[in-house]
Amino acid sequence: MADVTHEIWKKLFCGDLAVCPKKSGADRVLEVGTGTGIWAIEYAEKHEGAQVIGVDMSAVQPQWVPPNCSFEVDDAEEEWAWKSKFDFIFARSMIRSKHDWECLQDDLFPVCSDDGTVDGSNLLKWATYIIEATKKMGQSVTVAPQFKQMMEDAGFKGVVEVQHKWPTNHWPRDERYKEVGRWSCVVASEGLEGLSLALFKVLGWTVPETLTFLPEVGKDLRNVRIHGYWRVYTVYGQKPA
Repeated sequence: MADVTHEIWKKLFCGDLAVCPKKSGADRVLEVGTGTGIWAIEYAEKHEGAQVIGVDMSAVQPQWVPPNCSFEVDDAEEEWAWKSKFDFIFARSMIRSKHDWECLQDDLFPVCSDDGTVDGSNLLKWATYIIEATKKMGQSVTVAPQFKQMMEDAGFKGVVEVQHKWPTNHWPRDERYKEVGRWSCVVASEGLEGLSLALFKVLGWTVPETLTFLPEVGKDLRNVRIHGYWRVYTVYGQKPA
């Protein structure tokens, strides 16, 4: 599903791999939390003159990659061993895996709606439970709105925040967002049970209780009369030399 999520981000960005000025023209690129490596590989393919490094704690990337792309297994939260500087550092979808933040791109977990159709739904209840569970674990999934201030506090200049809506299904009339919603529903549906079982036990839920609740959440997730969306944030800035 990670590669599907990658395509959703590209759809939001009208085919681009990023929204910052360095979406093209960077010489040394680092992707933190590269996962399957699909973003790093595509950037390297599109920019043959760039050296692209993807780093992750799991070695799940393919062996056959462009000659200007490589992967390393490392914890990016530890002291960096790279001697040469990077002119573009990219990270996304790590809101549930990091504690110390500088510059990232991610979603804000509470599900929203502009017309109130999500109010009182099991989908909203589910999202509220997820937030409660992650807070108990010390891993907030509502940190995305703070990214801009975090980057400014870290010394970045010219920090820009870009927001998009990530629909829960294909309810939007706009064709681009309709397609984003169609795929986001697939991703959310696939991960619904695993995520919920892992987190609801923190709240004291039993497995049968969770499995009884989830079908109702799934119905709301697919219900085109519920005009829900997740607000996604992209923040970028420049680190002074």
